[in-house]
Amino acid sequence: MHWLAHVIPGSSPARACSRIAVGVLLLVPCAIPASAAGTFYVDGSSETCSASAPGTEANPFCTINAALNAVGGPGTTIYVKAGVYREQVTVPVSGAAGSPLILEALGTVVVDGANDYSGAEKWVQNSNTVWYVSGVATPPLHVFKNGVRLAVGSGDYKKIAANSYRYEPNKGRLHVNAGGGNPGLHQILAGARNSGFIVTGRSWVEIRDFTVTRAQQRGVIVQGGSSNITLRGNTVNLCLGYGVQVDGGSGHVVAANTVSDHGDHGIVVSGGATSCRIEDNECFRNVYVSSRRANGIHCTASTSNRFERNRVHDNQDSGVQFQSGANNNLSIQNISWSNGDHGFHDSNSTGNAHLGDVASANVQDGFSIDGNSTFSRIVNCIAVDNGTATSRFDLRIDSASIPGFVSDDNLFWNAAGHSPVSYGGSTYASLAAYTAASGKDTRSIQDDPRFVNSPGGDFQLLAGSRAIDSANSGTANWPSTDAVGHPRFDDPATPNTGMGPVLHADRGAREYVASGTAPLALLTVTPSSGFAPLAVTANASGSYDADAAIASYRFEFGDGAVAGPQPGASASHTYAAAGTYTARVTVVSTDGGSAMASRTVEVSGTNQAPNGTIDTPSANVSIQAGQSVSFTGSGNDPDSDVPLAFAWNFGGGAPNQTAEDPGSVTFAAAGTFTVTFTVTDARGVSDPTPASRVITVNGSGTGTADGVHWTI
Repeated sequence: MHWLAHVIPGSSPARACSRIAVGVLLLVPCAIPASAAGTFYVDGSSETCSASAPGTEANPFCTINAALNAVGGPGTTIYVKAGVYREQVTVPVSGAAGSPLILEALGTVVVDGANDYSGAEKWVQNSNTVWYVSGVATPPLHVFKNGVRLAVGSGDYKKIAANSYRYEPNKGRLHVNAGGGNPGLHQILAGARNSGFIVTGRSWVEIRDFTVTRAQQRGVIVQGGSSNITLRGNTVNLCLGYGVQVDGGSGHVVAANTVSDHGDHGIVVSGGATSCRIEDNECFRNVYVSSRRANGIHCTASTSNRFERNRVHDNQDSGVQFQSGANNNLSIQNISWSNGDHGFHDSNSTGNAHLGDVASANVQDGFSIDGNSTFSRIVNCIAVDNGTATSRFDLRIDSASIPGFVSDDNLFWNAAGHSPVSYGGSTYASLAAYTAASGKDTRSIQDDPRFVNSPGGDFQLLAGSRAIDSANSGTANWPSTDAVGHPRFDDPATPNTGMGPVLHADRGAREYVASGTAPLALLTVTPSSGFAPLAVTANASGSYDADAAIASYRFEFGDGAVAGPQPGASASHTYAAAGTYTARVTVVSTDGGSAMASRTVEVSGTNQAPNGTIDTPSANVSIQAGQSVSFTGSGNDPDSDVPLAFAWNFGGGAPNQTAEDPGSVTFAAAGTFTVTFTVTDARGVSDPTPASRVITVNGSGTGTADGVHWTI
């Protein structure tokens, strides 16, 4: 009897507990070890992984969910190795205070909400320009061609417009017009799962360093009264709804994540969430398709949270919005620029404080306080060139929001010279006129803040800025370091005009650093792992010196190769042999300062081709026309470059298929047909000698197939 591992659609390479005999599905109970603290591994590309694994590095789990269900709990750390995991991860258990449950990605780990329909053999031509793929069980809410969302088609399936798609639910078909030609020649990814990670009613869980992409709703959702959930260092992009949402609960930390290109808000804090920290995230290019509403960070009906050092830009609506009962929150040293509405918008929310926030070049107001947003506070902030094309303002407060409003020690500036402030419905041509009428901002300044490169996102102050050494460090919740962790610097060329215990603190999010300070070296190496020969690019373009320019870069690749010193910020290199290498860059600035940064590069042995075997039929067979043969196959890749792709070519005797195990295949006409089974790995390398069988189909008589005999 023939056995093979059953592949679960949409999962990592199968090591599931169900098995198949020819024509029979057998369900074999999984052995699930009891939860225990310790370190465990997930590696969907490992040939030794399984759902009932011990979870060691040598025998890991295949999926993240399998690991969580088997060993999740307080004190457990689950390391997930590089690969694409097409699963919706649901956290089933909690950690404990001082002993959290940790999920951490090692390398590039992609939790993908879409299924892959790349490959020309998967598609059937429907008209001159429209093709379809069958077996699409979940209606796709978005479809990507080469990383770009396609439009939703309408009308006749055969006549949808170029670069659009339409789903045919009663037949499970996805129709795509890729602009001409077979869509499978492109990368086609169709949404299939609602979320990447779901945490409901759990506590003390940490999720670190994953890439979550293309979910049909929210990338990561924390809900149901969860508490103390940490989301750190993740990249969340291309989801149809919110990128990250914490809905209710308390004590959550959303830190150092990159959240972009979603079909709604980037980061959402909602449902009464309280005492959360949203810090050091970058949120950009979030756009809602049918109206302007997508914010970089959106907080609604949630109180007493801290938003600090976030960078939000190029979002469809506001950069940061407090709305509808988002009360008593702190917004500290956030930078919001080039957004389609306001930089910071407080609407129907009371008691919020903005400290050291920066709003630059937003389409509408820099700071907009409206809708009974009373007792707001704006201190040590900078707003520059907001509303220049829309006749809006750096600062706008409506009449209903004036009670309890506090604003001082700020800096406002519009290079175009239009009115900087609207207060209580009145527009003021200058800061001085507004101050005289309102009694607010008596210590604020109307002047150019002199940023290094605000369009490029560099809000470091240049020498001569009046924001230098003039902040109020005595205000409540004043931060002792700037937005990049630099301590307060006393510029000897600038008189100290600040207030509070530190008279030389600066206004805004970034502290000025005078000439002679050391540069900061930043290095990326892409890719950071792969097979020899591995071509990489070392890039140090993020390096900077606050008071000078970077003059030269010297790259060392760890295998004896060196590039530079050179003026260019990047260098290419090819690693010839397997090994672990430390790549370094040394940067030298024009004032003689230097700094070094390093990154590790993992190089594996030479990429090897996968191989496939035809398990049934076990030999060439002869059958009667109209009879069928059961086909099953197995694929293996020495390098574990999964997921594997499978292609059965039936030599014209039957339609080709892409399932690993097609099962029963009927040969309708007489003839001699050579059947081939080709396996291709995730890097596009195919088996050079595909397995084959010869099927002889007779018009009459007798035949055998895999030991089964019949007489016609």
